[in-house]
Amino acid sequence: MNGNISAHIQAYWETYTETFQFVDQILANWTGVGCYKLPTLLEEVAVQFDWTEEQFRAKDPIVRDYLRSHPLYFITRGARGGIGRRFEKDQKEARLEAKKQAKKEVEMAIEAEIARKQALISADKTTVVSAGKTTADNFNAPPYEEAFT
Repeated sequence: MNGNISAHIQAYWETYTETFQFVDQILANWTGVGCYKLPTLLEEVAVQFDWTEEQFRAKDPIVRDYLRSHPLYFITRGARGGIGRRFEKDQKEARLEAKKQAKKEVEMAIEAEIARKQALISADKTTVVSAGKTTADNFNAPPYEEAFT
């Protein structure tokens, strides 16, 4: 009995192996840019294997799951979604991360420059303004009229 179950499992997975190999073949031959539309891919597979509507509905989630775990491709959602090449996604993410890092470095440089200028301004406040007095001494000086009386 155990041999029959193993044969059944093996036969079941062999049908998907052929499907997965055909999916890989379609995607390997795809030379387009952007995303390959998933419904288009599924229709091509259904035509190749002569799936009925019931078979299509049963195998659709399995093909999608196969593509989600694929090392070379990924699935995106939305109006422009579909199947994309993973290396293109990785390149895009690397560019975005580099841009984010460069922006952070520019912000840090700007903050350092602001701090340097504020330090110069505060240093200027303690320098001699007139007659040997500092700015702080000038604020404590008597009003203009009292100085000349």
